[in-house]
Amino acid sequence: MRSIQENVPVGRVAVSAIACFAVWISAGSAFCAGKAAKAVGSVIVLEGTVVVVNENAKPAKLQLKSPVYINDRIKTGPNSRLQILFDDDSVISQGENSELIVDEYIYSPKNKEEVRCSVRIAKGIFRVLTGKITDMNPKRFRVQTRLATIGIRGCDLGFMVDDDSEDVLVLGLPEGKSILIETFMNPDASLQDLLSGPSDAISIVEPGIAVTILADAGLQERIITRDEAKSFMARLMSGGKQDEDVDNPEDDEDLSGIVKDVDLVMASAAVDSQQAGADST
Repeated sequence: MRSIQENVPVGRVAVSAIACFAVWISAGSAFCAGKAAKAVGSVIVLEGTVVVVNENAKPAKLQLKSPVYINDRIKTGPNSRLQILFDDDSVISQGENSELIVDEYIYSPKNKEEVRCSVRIAKGIFRVLTGKITDMNPKRFRVQTRLATIGIRGCDLGFMVDDDSEDVLVLGLPEGKSILIETFMNPDASLQDLLSGPSDAISIVEPGIAVTILADAGLQERIITRDEAKSFMARLMSGGKQDEDVDNPEDDEDLSGIVKDVDLVMASAAVDSQQAGADST
Protein backbone atom coordinates (compact mmCIF):
# COMPACT_ATOMS: atom_id res chain seq x y z
CA MET A 1 0.00 0.00 0.00
CA ARG A 2 1.47 3.31 -1.03
CA SER A 3 0.73 5.69 1.80
CA ILE A 4 2.59 8.07 4.03
CA GLN A 5 1.92 8.30 7.76
CA GLU A 6 3.53 11.01 9.77
CA ASN A 7 3.30 12.85 13.08
CA VAL A 8 2.26 16.44 12.68
CA PRO A 9 3.27 18.66 15.62
CA VAL A 10 0.50 20.74 17.15
CA GLY A 11 1.67 24.03 18.64
CA ARG A 12 2.07 27.53 17.36
CA VAL A 13 1.73 26.31 13.78
CA ALA A 14 -1.52 24.49 14.53
CA VAL A 15 -2.96 27.45 16.43
CA SER A 16 -2.08 29.73 13.51
CA ALA A 17 -3.67 27.30 11.07
CA ILE A 18 -6.87 27.23 13.13
CA ALA A 19 -6.92 31.01 13.26
CA CYS A 20 -6.40 31.28 9.51
CA PHE A 21 -9.16 28.76 8.87
CA ALA A 22 -11.52 30.79 11.09
CA VAL A 23 -10.68 33.97 9.17
CA TRP A 24 -11.21 32.09 5.88
CA ILE A 25 -14.68 30.92 6.96
CA SER A 26 -15.59 34.35 8.36
CA ALA A 27 -14.54 36.05 5.15
CA GLY A 28 -16.71 33.69 3.12
CA SER A 29 -19.69 34.31 5.42
CA ALA A 30 -19.25 38.06 5.22
CA PHE A 31 -19.08 37.87 1.44
CA CYS A 32 -22.35 35.93 1.31
CA ALA A 33 -24.06 38.21 3.84
CA GLY A 34 -23.35 41.20 1.65
CA LYS A 35 -25.22 39.72 -1.31
CA ALA A 36 -28.53 38.01 -1.87
CA ALA A 37 -28.37 34.29 -1.17
CA LYS A 38 -27.32 32.35 -4.25
CA ALA A 39 -27.87 28.64 -4.64
CA VAL A 40 -24.67 26.59 -4.89
CA GLY A 41 -26.33 23.36 -5.98
CA SER A 42 -29.60 21.49 -6.21
CA VAL A 43 -31.20 18.20 -5.18
CA ILE A 44 -31.13 15.67 -8.03
CA VAL A 45 -32.26 12.56 -6.12
CA LEU A 46 -34.54 12.47 -3.08
CA GLU A 47 -36.34 9.63 -1.35
CA GLY A 48 -38.12 9.70 2.00
CA THR A 49 -37.99 12.69 4.34
CA VAL A 50 -35.18 15.24 4.12
CA VAL A 51 -35.22 18.47 6.16
CA VAL A 52 -33.03 21.54 5.71
CA VAL A 53 -32.28 24.09 8.42
CA ASN A 54 -30.60 27.41 7.62
CA GLU A 55 -29.76 30.20 10.05
CA ASN A 56 -31.62 32.62 7.77
CA ALA A 57 -34.81 30.58 7.34
CA LYS A 58 -37.24 28.22 9.06
CA PRO A 59 -36.79 24.43 8.82
CA ALA A 60 -38.31 23.07 5.62
CA LYS A 61 -38.64 19.80 3.74
CA LEU A 62 -36.47 19.46 0.68
CA GLN A 63 -37.92 18.28 -2.60
CA LEU A 64 -36.49 17.14 -5.91
CA LYS A 65 -34.80 20.12 -7.62
CA SER A 66 -34.75 22.16 -4.37
CA PRO A 67 -31.84 24.64 -4.31
CA VAL A 68 -29.02 24.20 -1.80
CA TYR A 69 -27.38 27.20 -0.11
CA ILE A 70 -24.33 27.96 2.02
CA ASN A 71 -25.00 27.29 5.73
CA ASP A 72 -27.68 24.71 4.92
CA ARG A 73 -27.85 21.91 7.49
CA ILE A 74 -29.38 18.93 5.69
CA LYS A 75 -30.85 16.03 7.67
CA THR A 76 -32.20 12.75 6.31
CA GLY A 77 -34.69 10.61 8.22
CA PRO A 78 -34.99 6.81 8.37
CA ASN A 79 -35.23 5.10 4.97
CA SER A 80 -34.34 8.39 3.28
CA ARG A 81 -31.55 9.61 1.03
CA LEU A 82 -30.64 12.35 -1.41
CA GLN A 83 -28.00 13.50 -3.88
CA ILE A 84 -26.82 17.07 -4.31
CA LEU A 85 -25.28 18.28 -7.57
CA PHE A 86 -23.10 21.33 -6.99
CA ASP A 87 -22.34 24.02 -9.56
CA ASP A 88 -18.90 22.54 -10.34
CA ASP A 89 -20.43 19.07 -10.93
CA SER A 90 -19.33 17.71 -7.56
CA VAL A 91 -21.90 15.24 -6.20
CA ILE A 92 -22.59 14.42 -2.56
CA SER A 93 -24.80 11.42 -1.81
CA GLN A 94 -26.32 11.29 1.67
CA GLY A 95 -27.80 8.15 3.21
CA GLU A 96 -30.44 7.70 5.89
CA ASN A 97 -30.19 9.25 9.38
CA SER A 98 -27.36 11.50 8.23
CA GLU A 99 -26.51 15.17 8.65
CA LEU A 100 -24.47 17.49 6.42
CA ILE A 101 -23.57 21.18 6.73
CA VAL A 102 -22.48 23.26 3.73
CA ASP A 103 -19.97 25.65 5.32
CA GLU A 104 -18.46 27.32 2.28
CA TYR A 105 -18.71 27.10 -1.48
CA ILE A 106 -17.28 29.36 -4.17
CA TYR A 107 -17.13 28.32 -7.80
CA SER A 108 -15.74 30.83 -10.27
CA PRO A 109 -14.72 29.20 -13.57
CA LYS A 110 -12.63 32.23 -14.51
CA ASN A 111 -10.68 32.48 -11.25
CA LYS A 112 -9.18 29.27 -9.91
CA GLU A 113 -7.71 31.06 -6.88
CA GLU A 114 -11.20 31.78 -5.52
CA VAL A 115 -12.77 28.34 -5.89
CA ARG A 116 -13.31 26.31 -2.74
CA CYS A 117 -15.68 23.91 -1.04
CA SER A 118 -15.91 23.06 2.64
CA VAL A 119 -18.59 20.78 4.10
CA ARG A 120 -19.05 19.15 7.49
CA ILE A 121 -20.35 15.66 8.13
CA ALA A 122 -22.01 15.54 11.54
CA LYS A 123 -23.13 11.92 11.35
CA GLY A 124 -24.21 9.19 8.98
CA ILE A 125 -23.12 7.78 5.63
CA PHE A 126 -21.99 9.78 2.60
CA ARG A 127 -20.30 9.51 -0.76
CA VAL A 128 -18.40 12.46 -2.25
CA LEU A 129 -17.40 12.66 -5.93
CA THR A 130 -15.42 15.78 -6.65
CA GLY A 131 -15.93 17.96 -9.72
CA LYS A 132 -14.21 20.92 -11.32
CA ILE A 133 -13.03 22.60 -8.11
CA THR A 134 -10.37 19.95 -7.48
CA ASP A 135 -9.26 20.22 -11.11
CA MET A 136 -8.85 23.99 -10.81
CA ASN A 137 -7.37 24.12 -7.30
CA PRO A 138 -6.73 20.69 -5.73
CA LYS A 139 -6.17 22.02 -2.21
CA ARG A 140 -9.50 23.82 -1.88
CA PHE A 141 -11.95 20.95 -1.32
CA ARG A 142 -12.33 19.84 2.28
CA VAL A 143 -14.60 17.57 4.25
CA GLN A 144 -14.61 17.96 8.02
CA THR A 145 -15.87 15.42 10.54
CA ARG A 146 -15.89 15.50 14.32
CA LEU A 147 -12.42 13.97 14.48
CA ALA A 148 -10.65 14.87 11.23
CA THR A 149 -10.23 17.11 8.23
CA ILE A 150 -9.97 15.40 4.84
CA GLY A 151 -8.30 17.28 2.02
CA ILE A 152 -9.71 15.93 -1.24
CA ARG A 153 -7.71 16.37 -4.43
CA GLY A 154 -9.93 14.68 -6.98
CA CYS A 155 -11.52 11.38 -6.03
CA ASP A 156 -14.47 9.24 -4.99
CA LEU A 157 -14.73 8.93 -1.21
CA GLY A 158 -17.10 7.17 1.17
CA PHE A 159 -17.73 8.30 4.75
CA MET A 160 -19.30 6.46 7.68
CA VAL A 161 -19.46 8.69 10.75
CA ASP A 162 -20.76 7.25 14.02
CA ASP A 163 -20.50 8.31 17.67
CA ASP A 164 -17.46 6.18 18.45
CA SER A 165 -15.62 5.93 15.13
CA GLU A 166 -15.33 7.32 11.64
CA ASP A 167 -14.36 5.52 8.43
CA VAL A 168 -13.08 7.07 5.22
CA LEU A 169 -13.19 4.77 2.17
CA VAL A 170 -11.13 5.70 -0.88
CA LEU A 171 -13.41 4.21 -3.54
CA GLY A 172 -11.78 5.85 -6.53
CA LEU A 173 -8.60 7.86 -6.96
CA PRO A 174 -7.10 8.83 -10.35
CA GLU A 175 -3.37 8.42 -10.81
CA GLY A 176 -1.48 11.44 -9.57
CA LYS A 177 -4.21 12.46 -7.11
CA SER A 178 -4.10 12.08 -3.32
CA ILE A 179 -6.15 12.26 -0.13
CA LEU A 180 -4.81 13.88 3.06
CA ILE A 181 -6.47 12.89 6.33
CA GLU A 182 -5.52 14.89 9.44
CA THR A 183 -6.95 14.20 12.88
CA PHE A 184 -7.92 16.66 15.57
CA MET A 185 -6.94 16.24 19.17
CA ASN A 186 -9.56 14.76 21.49
CA PRO A 187 -12.27 17.47 21.70
CA ASP A 188 -12.27 17.07 25.51
CA ALA A 189 -8.51 17.61 25.80
CA SER A 190 -7.13 20.50 27.84
CA LEU A 191 -5.65 23.58 26.18
CA GLN A 192 -2.17 22.45 27.22
CA ASP A 193 -2.70 19.10 25.50
CA LEU A 194 -3.95 20.84 22.37
CA LEU A 195 -0.81 22.99 22.27
CA SER A 196 1.71 20.26 23.00
CA GLY A 197 0.29 16.95 21.84
CA PRO A 198 0.79 15.47 18.36
CA SER A 199 -1.89 14.72 15.80
CA ASP A 200 -1.71 12.17 12.99
CA ALA A 201 -1.86 12.53 9.24
CA ILE A 202 -2.07 9.99 6.43
CA SER A 203 -1.68 10.66 2.72
CA ILE A 204 -3.43 8.10 0.49
CA VAL A 205 -2.33 7.81 -3.14
CA GLU A 206 -4.28 4.79 -4.41
CA PRO A 207 -7.90 3.57 -4.31
CA GLY A 208 -9.17 0.62 -2.31
CA ILE A 209 -7.85 1.92 1.00
CA ALA A 210 -9.92 2.61 4.13
CA VAL A 211 -8.91 4.63 7.18
CA THR A 212 -10.63 4.23 10.53
CA ILE A 213 -10.46 7.25 12.84
CA LEU A 214 -10.82 6.71 16.59
CA ALA A 215 -10.75 9.47 19.19
CA ASP A 216 -8.33 7.57 21.42
CA ALA A 217 -6.40 5.53 18.85
CA GLY A 218 -5.65 7.88 15.96
CA LEU A 219 -5.66 6.61 12.38
CA GLN A 220 -5.82 2.95 11.36
CA GLU A 221 -5.27 2.09 7.70
CA ARG A 222 -6.43 -1.07 5.94
CA ILE A 223 -7.49 -2.47 2.55
CA ILE A 224 -11.21 -2.32 1.73
CA THR A 225 -12.70 -5.78 1.25
CA ARG A 226 -15.24 -6.67 -1.44
CA ASP A 227 -17.89 -7.27 1.22
CA GLU A 228 -17.18 -3.92 2.84
CA ALA A 229 -17.52 -2.09 -0.48
CA LYS A 230 -20.83 -3.84 -1.22
CA SER A 231 -22.12 -3.23 2.31
CA PHE A 232 -21.27 0.46 2.08
CA MET A 233 -23.09 0.92 -1.23
CA ALA A 234 -26.13 -1.02 0.03
CA ARG A 235 -26.32 1.12 3.17
CA LEU A 236 -25.90 4.32 1.17
CA MET A 237 -28.71 3.34 -1.19
CA SER A 238 -31.13 2.27 1.56
CA GLY A 239 -33.73 4.95 0.86
CA GLY A 240 -37.46 4.72 0.35
CA LYS A 241 -37.03 2.69 -2.88
CA GLN A 242 -34.27 0.36 -1.81
CA ASP A 243 -35.46 -2.67 -3.80
CA GLU A 244 -35.64 -0.69 -7.05
CA ASP A 245 -32.28 0.93 -6.50
CA VAL A 246 -30.51 -2.37 -5.96
CA ASP A 247 -31.64 -3.46 -9.42
CA ASN A 248 -30.61 -0.23 -11.12
CA PRO A 249 -28.03 -1.13 -13.84
CA GLU A 250 -26.20 2.16 -13.29
CA ASP A 251 -25.77 1.35 -9.60
CA ASP A 252 -24.51 -2.15 -10.48
CA GLU A 253 -21.99 -0.66 -12.90
CA ASP A 254 -20.86 1.83 -10.27
CA LEU A 255 -20.36 -0.91 -7.70
CA SER A 256 -18.52 -3.16 -10.16
CA GLY A 257 -16.01 -0.38 -10.81
CA ILE A 258 -15.38 0.05 -7.09
CA VAL A 259 -15.02 -3.70 -6.54
CA LYS A 260 -12.57 -3.87 -9.46
CA ASP A 261 -10.36 -1.23 -7.82
CA VAL A 262 -10.58 -3.11 -4.51
CA ASP A 263 -9.52 -6.36 -6.21
CA LEU A 264 -6.53 -4.65 -7.81
CA VAL A 265 -5.35 -3.25 -4.48
CA MET A 266 -5.78 -6.61 -2.74
CA ALA A 267 -3.81 -8.33 -5.52
CA SER A 268 -1.07 -5.71 -5.27
CA ALA A 269 -0.90 -6.15 -1.49
CA ALA A 270 -0.58 -9.92 -1.91
CA VAL A 271 2.32 -9.47 -4.34
CA ASP A 272 4.03 -7.04 -1.94
CA SER A 273 3.60 -9.53 0.91
CA GLN A 274 5.08 -12.37 -1.13
CA GLN A 275 8.00 -10.19 -2.18
CA ALA A 276 8.65 -9.17 1.42
CA GLY A 277 8.68 -12.84 2.42
CA ALA A 278 11.10 -13.69 -0.38
CA ASP A 279 13.43 -10.83 0.60
CA SER A 280 13.54 -12.00 4.20
CA THR A 281 14.70 -15.53 3.28
